[in-house]
Amino acid sequence: QQPLEVYGTVPVFTLDAHTGAPFSSAKELAGKVWVVDFIFTNCQGPCPRMTSQMGRVQTATEDLPDVRLVSI
Repeated sequence: QQPLEVYGTVPVFTLDAHTGAPFSSAKELAGKVWVVDFIFTNCQGPCPRMTSQMGRVQTATEDLPDVRLVSI
C-alpha cells in the first residue's frame, strides 16, 4: 500500500467533549484517520442532512479501528 497523500495539517486543538471532559486532538486523534463536521444543534438548514451523512460514515467505518469521527 502507498501512504495516503497529506493535503495539509491542522494545529493541535483542545475542546470540551459532550461529557464535559477535555478533548485533545493530540491525544484522541494522533495517528488516526479522522472526519470532522461543523454543525449547529438547532440548525434548520443543512445540519440535519450533514448529521445524517455523518451517521452513514459512522456505519461504513464502524469496523475500522483507526477512524475517528468528530462533530464540532
